[in-house]
Amino acid sequence: MKKSEGSILIEVMASILMLSIAGIFVLSTSLKCLRHYENRITEEKLNRVVNMLIKECKYNKSKEELEEFFCDNDVIYFKYDENIDNKLFDSDIFCLESGNDIEIQKISEDSMGTSYKIKVSIDNENIYYEREEEFYKSWWMDEV
Repeated sequence: MKKSEGSILIEVMASILMLSIAGIFVLSTSLKCLRHYENRITEEKLNRVVNMLIKECKYNKSKEELEEFFCDNDVIYFKYDENIDNKLFDSDIFCLESGNDIEIQKISEDSMGTSYKIKVSIDNENIYYEREEEFYKSWWMDEV
């Protein structure tokens, strides 16, 4: 039985429709994967910055330096930017630009040390990231 030209045309149109649906699916999936990858990179960098700030306060700054930096305030603020990790390598934590993205708060103090809380909140391309972590600077961390 011979196919007529009309049925071949319908099959070609259906094939093109199926291929375009598959192409759109592949494209949308790859775009979602790319966005997810970029979000993971940003979160990883945020975690790295928080850990760098904690280690800087715990091991590279004395209790007196931190007390002087906090002055009478219990909270200090810094600005988060794309190069903050490089700035922490190159300069002192006290030289960071002030802003509202990074907050270091003194929670409590006792004879053995001081408790602090770091909170980082950034809004990156309509995606909100927040990380909060507490740490304790003990007296022996000044004995270097």
